[in-house]
Amino acid sequence: MNPCRLHIRSLAVGRYLDVGSGFGRNLGYLGNSSIVGVEPNASLDTLARELGHTVIAAKDVEHSLKREEFNNLIFSHVLGRLPSDQYPVILNNYLHYLKTGVVS
Repeated sequence: MNPCRLHIRSLAVGRYLDVGSGFGRNLGYLGNSSIVGVEPNASLDTLARELGHTVIAAKDVEHSLKREEFNNLIFSHVLGRLPSDQYPVILNNYLHYLKTGVVS
């Protein structure tokens, strides 16, 4: 079994927000009831939805999600594709969706 899949399943507590969810690989690992994807690429967003995943277009996040709604954030294969000076920017854009007192 995929090591990433095993790791994510071992941490499966509460709800997840998968930023940069792509076509939904991590969404499928945890099941649709506990995970929501955010994807800026419209083609990948559409593909993930066609595969049955819950995905929000990045442009719609502020209107679609509530603060402190999630226990975990996933940034799989996201930060490595950005310049390091952008890390704080993207992290700060999503940290307020984590429940208070949660560190993941």
